[in-house]
Amino acid sequence: MDNFEDRIVLAKKNPIHWIDDICNDKVTWSRKWDGAPSIFVGRDEQGIYVAKKGIFNKNPKLYHTDDDIKNDLGDSPLADKLFVVLLTLKDCDLEIDDLVQGDLLFTRGDITNTKDGRSQFQANTIVYQTSGLLNSEWAGIVWHTRYIDAQAHYGHDIKSMIGDNCHGLYQFNADSEIDPIDEDTKTLLSYMKKEYNEVKIDFSLNQMTVDLYIRYINSKIKEGTFSHNGNITNFANFVVDKMTRAVD
Repeated sequence: MDNFEDRIVLAKKNPIHWIDDICNDKVTWSRKWDGAPSIFVGRDEQGIYVAKKGIFNKNPKLYHTDDDIKNDLGDSPLADKLFVVLLTLKDCDLEIDDLVQGDLLFTRGDITNTKDGRSQFQANTIVYQTSGLLNSEWAGIVWHTRYIDAQAHYGHDIKSMIGDNCHGLYQFNADSEIDPIDEDTKTLLSYMKKEYNEVKIDFSLNQMTVDLYIRYINSKIKEGTFSHNGNITNFANFVVDKMTRAVD
């Protein structure tokens, strides 16, 4: 799933035109959660397993047991988190061939308490707080995707698929509690479209250039050096470095 701002470069039809659909209530909304890592959970004939994105490799990496995790990841913080997720989800209600995906928000030990009694955690770059006390939970996961016949479907009620039998699991669906867009925002979006149409430039880029540019933009964001005034500087160096490492 690409970020909206990336689609301006990626899309054949510039997504600025999506504003019409947004303002006409033809677009559904989801909240982007900043969890890490991305967790896949499924059930096969051997039972419940967890996986990372390696699940889509030619030889999928599925972790049915602690030994599976340790043999692949060794003694590492990531392995420790997957141990907790596998243990927490072993009694879930998923059926054979079910496969769901979510973002891991925390495992026990990641939770701190603020002075005003709120629970706080940070899986990636965003610090989250909640009035609920989470210290007794083993893992927190936000679910967002279900796979049916190898096709990703966003927004299913995965929480119900997992069920309530997982002790210590704090879980919810990513599309829960999304407020509808208000009229003030629609007005602002319409103004943005008008302003964009006055300055837009048509361009056509090679697909490889597009892919590298998106990676470059995301690297700028992670470094904290992204600028709304432009991000072309050093892109050529980024491409050369990428090519050099590939050759090496």
